[in-house]
Amino acid sequence: MRIVGVIVVAVIIGLIKFGIGFWASETDAETTSVGACMHNDGSDSNADLNEVDCSSSDAQYKVVKKFDDTSDDTKCEAVTAATVSYVQSGGGHDVVLCLSEIK
Repeated sequence: MRIVGVIVVAVIIGLIKFGIGFWASETDAETTSVGACMHNDGSDSNADLNEVDCSSSDAQYKVVKKFDDTSDDTKCEAVTAATVSYVQSGGGHDVVLCLSEIK
């Protein structure tokens, strides 16, 4: 009976670690939606976009269009409000965000 308890605890710990790892691998580009505002914590050549409140002084960009399952940033050329595109690829989920700069 004690071995069964140890196995159950080990399985639960494994599931918790998997859940935390999956959650940590999610990025703001994957989980954001049109209308959300973003802040670049990286550089122009190595962006690290994070979602922020649109009323925040940290808001630099607004998501005007989102394309899932693609890394083709030329799709943003047809989005008249977009001034910047952001591509995130890898990890099984490619995303293109078409952004407008917040002045």
